[in-house]
Amino acid sequence: WLGYVSGNHEQWTLRVAGYDSNREIVPKHILYDTDEIGFTLAVGDNEWKCIARHKWPGSSMYNPLHPQTRGSKFSRPGYDVYVGAHTHPGALAADHPRGDGDVISLLQCGTYKDSDAFARRIGFPETGRTTAVVSIFFPNGYHFSVANVDIAAHIMRDIYKVKEPARTG
Repeated sequence: WLGYVSGNHEQWTLRVAGYDSNREIVPKHILYDTDEIGFTLAVGDNEWKCIARHKWPGSSMYNPLHPQTRGSKFSRPGYDVYVGAHTHPGALAADHPRGDGDVISLLQCGTYKDSDAFARRIGFPETGRTTAVVSIFFPNGYHFSVANVDIAAHIMRDIYKVKEPARTG
């Protein structure tokens, strides 16, 4: 699936002029909203409820996934995957027990910057250049997430028996 939730920078035109310029450029087949997208992903006979927001309410200086955890418990319970962005750490992915025996995924997209002067100025840790989070959903009902695209690609190559490309550098 492809989805796009606009962020605070992209919403300036909407706030000032009442015009959502993103709506004009996002293709119709991509899920889009200014605040939140929720959808059900089906793989085989299994379904997962997923939700993504640019920014979840709440924060913690000790736990960057606290807003998604808070959303899973209070404002948006019942989803299997919670995705957030907005903040400037690297990408993060964690499994969290839901309490009914199932596990939910809490995901934080990283910044797409090699150098982030804003993050450095306010004291965020270096990102390690991790940007995207990947969730892999299996027909048998399992799913897991990882905050490293290279690791996810390696796992998928192993599953589908695809030869690893030669490493360079």
